[in-house]
Formats: sequence, C-alpha cells, structure tokens
Amino acid sequence: MKRKRLSALVLALMLALSLWGCGKTVIEPYESTPPLDFAAAFQKHDPEEIVLYAGGEAVTWRELFYEVMYYARVLSGSETIAFESWDEPCLIVADADGSHPTYGSLVLQNALTVITQYHVMHKNLTDAGAVLGKEALDAVDAVRQSAVDDNFGGDEAAFYAYLDDMFCTEALWLWFHQVDALYQYDGFTTLFGKNGADLPDADVLAYAAGDPAGNWTEYVQLKQIWLYTDDTAEDAAAAETDALAQIEAALAAAPADEAEAVFDALYAQYNENSELDVYGGSRAVYDGDVDEAVYHAALSLEDYAWTTADTGGAQVVVMRVPLEPDANVVFDPESGTMYTLRYFAAWQSYADRISGPDGWFAHATLEWAPGFEDFSLAEAFD
Repeated sequence: MKRKRLSALVLALMLALSLWGCGKTVIEPYESTPPLDFAAAFQKHDPEEIVLYAGGEAVTWRELFYEVMYYARVLSGSETIAFESWDEPCLIVADADGSHPTYGSLVLQNALTVITQYHVMHKNLTDAGAVLGKEALDAVDAVRQSAVDDNFGGDEAAFYAYLDDMFCTEALWLWFHQVDALYQYDGFTTLFGKNGADLPDADVLAYAAGDPAGNWTEYVQLKQIWLYTDDTAEDAAAAETDALAQIEAALAAAPADEAEAVFDALYAQYNENSELDVYGGSRAVYDGDVDEAVYHAALSLEDYAWTTADTGGAQVVVMRVPLEPDANVVFDPESGTMYTLRYFAAWQSYADRISGPDGWFAHATLEWAPGFEDFSLAEAFD
C-alpha cells in the first residue's frame, strides 16, 4: 500500500478562499457545482467501502466523496468558476514557482488534509480517554439545530435534501461536529484538567514569558487605579488632579512592605473603573489587552513598584505585582466564567500538541486501501 506522510497543513485553497474546518457549522449557500457527473462517479463504489486510512482510522468512499463535493462546490461557487475537467489548472492559486495546480489535485488534497486532521484528532483524543460528555453533546445538538434554523428556515426536510445532494448522511455530518466538540470540551479536559488545572506552573510561566516568534507578548500582572479625565468640567478636572496627587503621595510615603496594602486601600477609595472589581485586585495582561500606555508602564516596573500612565482619557496609577500561574486574565460576563493564565497556557499547549511543529498533524499518515493506491479525481470521474 502507498503511504504518504502529511508533514504540514495544506494551505493553498484555504488561504485563497478563506476556508477552514470540515464540520461546516454554517452551510454555505454555494449554488454552483462544476459540470461534472458527481452522481455517476459516486455510484462507482459502495458508499461504505473503505478507500483509505487516515491517522490509522478507516475512511469510507462516502466520506471522501462528501469532502470532494464540498471543496469542489466552494472552489466553483465562490469564484464562479465552472471548470469542466479536474485536469484544468486553477489560475487563482499558484505555487512558489508560479505554477498552477489542477482543480483535481487542489480539491483532493484539501479534502484529504481535512479528513486526516479530523481522524487524527479523533483517534488521539479517544486513545487518551476522552469521551463526549453532556456539555459536548448538547453543543452538537445546538449546532445541528442552528444549521437547520439558519440555513433552511427550520425545515428538516430541506436539511436532509442538502445532505443527500452532498452524498452525505446525518450520521457522518454529525460525526465531524462530534469531533469538533471532543476537541473543544472533553479532549482538553482529559489532557489538561478542568480549565487547564493540570498544567504545571513551569509551563504556565514559560507561556507567560511570551512567544519568541511574536504570536503573543509577555504577560504582566498589575493592579490599577483609574481616574477619568473630564476636560469640559473645571471642577471635575481639579478633583481628578487632587485625587491623583493624594494617591501618589500616599504610595510614596508607604513603607515597601506595606505598598500593596496601601494601593488596595486607595483602589477602594478612588478607582473609577468598576469593571476591574471582578478581578479581585489584580490581573495578568498582555500587549493589546489593556491600554498600551498601561501595559508598557507595568512592564517597565519591578515587582511592587508603581507609576502613573496617561491614556489620554484617564490617569492610571499602575503597580506591578509578581506573576501568579492562576492569575485572572479575562472575565466572561455572559457565562460568569473567569479565565486564568493557566487556562490560556493550557490551550496553547493543547494547540502545540495537535498542530505544532512536532504535533499530531505533523506526524499524521494517510494510507490508501488496496485498489486505490493511485487514486485521482480525473480517473474517478472518467
């Protein structure tokens, strides 16, 4: 059997058409299909015949054909390209040397890449012991209902007609979303604990130091007292100036071992940004998470040192405090959930394990079943 190593994600079509994923939470209204006989090609094999193994899991003819149909429709519909042969070059995509892949190679490679990613994800997570729980299953149910409501006006028959048109079944469509949910919920918890609780402190702090490649910046933990500027009211501006002077004088007079306690008392007395209350005194931030002047002011300080930053709309007294692995980072008022530094570090570790340079995707293999070793769309549609 022919074995193929998938050393990296195939990005050409995804970048050209802004695509990602396979579960298709939103069903795109592509009306165009290449003028090729998909029905006749699909009938050449039993829908449940195994045509390849992706990440060690069997893939049926139906699953492969569904993905081929999907990407063919995307490529044809979004660019209004009515290609009539899989051997035609796709002029909207070019390799580094300027050559154009054929429609057949482009569609097949993207279909195989997405199939492989889903099966690799499914196998590795289930091997690790991840099982879909109630929250994940409820999320899948919600996705299905949303797809029917948003794309078919709540018409179940129209949804099933769409699946038939795509040579898909409801079970297969749901499987992709179940893998999405396994990744989003139970896979993460199985590997890293609830909210990433099992990630070691050393890994959290390594993440917090920032990404050498620049994908995220260093985290710094800080306390803040906001005094908003009102240039239109003379009395308000004077009151702000007076409050800032009292805060700075109190901090300047505080013994080093009492500076944090003094800051907390001043926060309770003067702070005008009530959104900070939920963080319990301090939070860890990165560049772009808070006003740039506040972030860079905190980054320049030693622990327990303080300074004042001018944001243009407020004077902000900032104190840097030691970074804690479980420091609060983001509060979601809709769910009432506080996300911590450990949570974000765990998600980055999760992403690295799956799609990093040495992750699951990088080591994924695709193996064609007997009789399909030299499979091509041009021959399948001949």
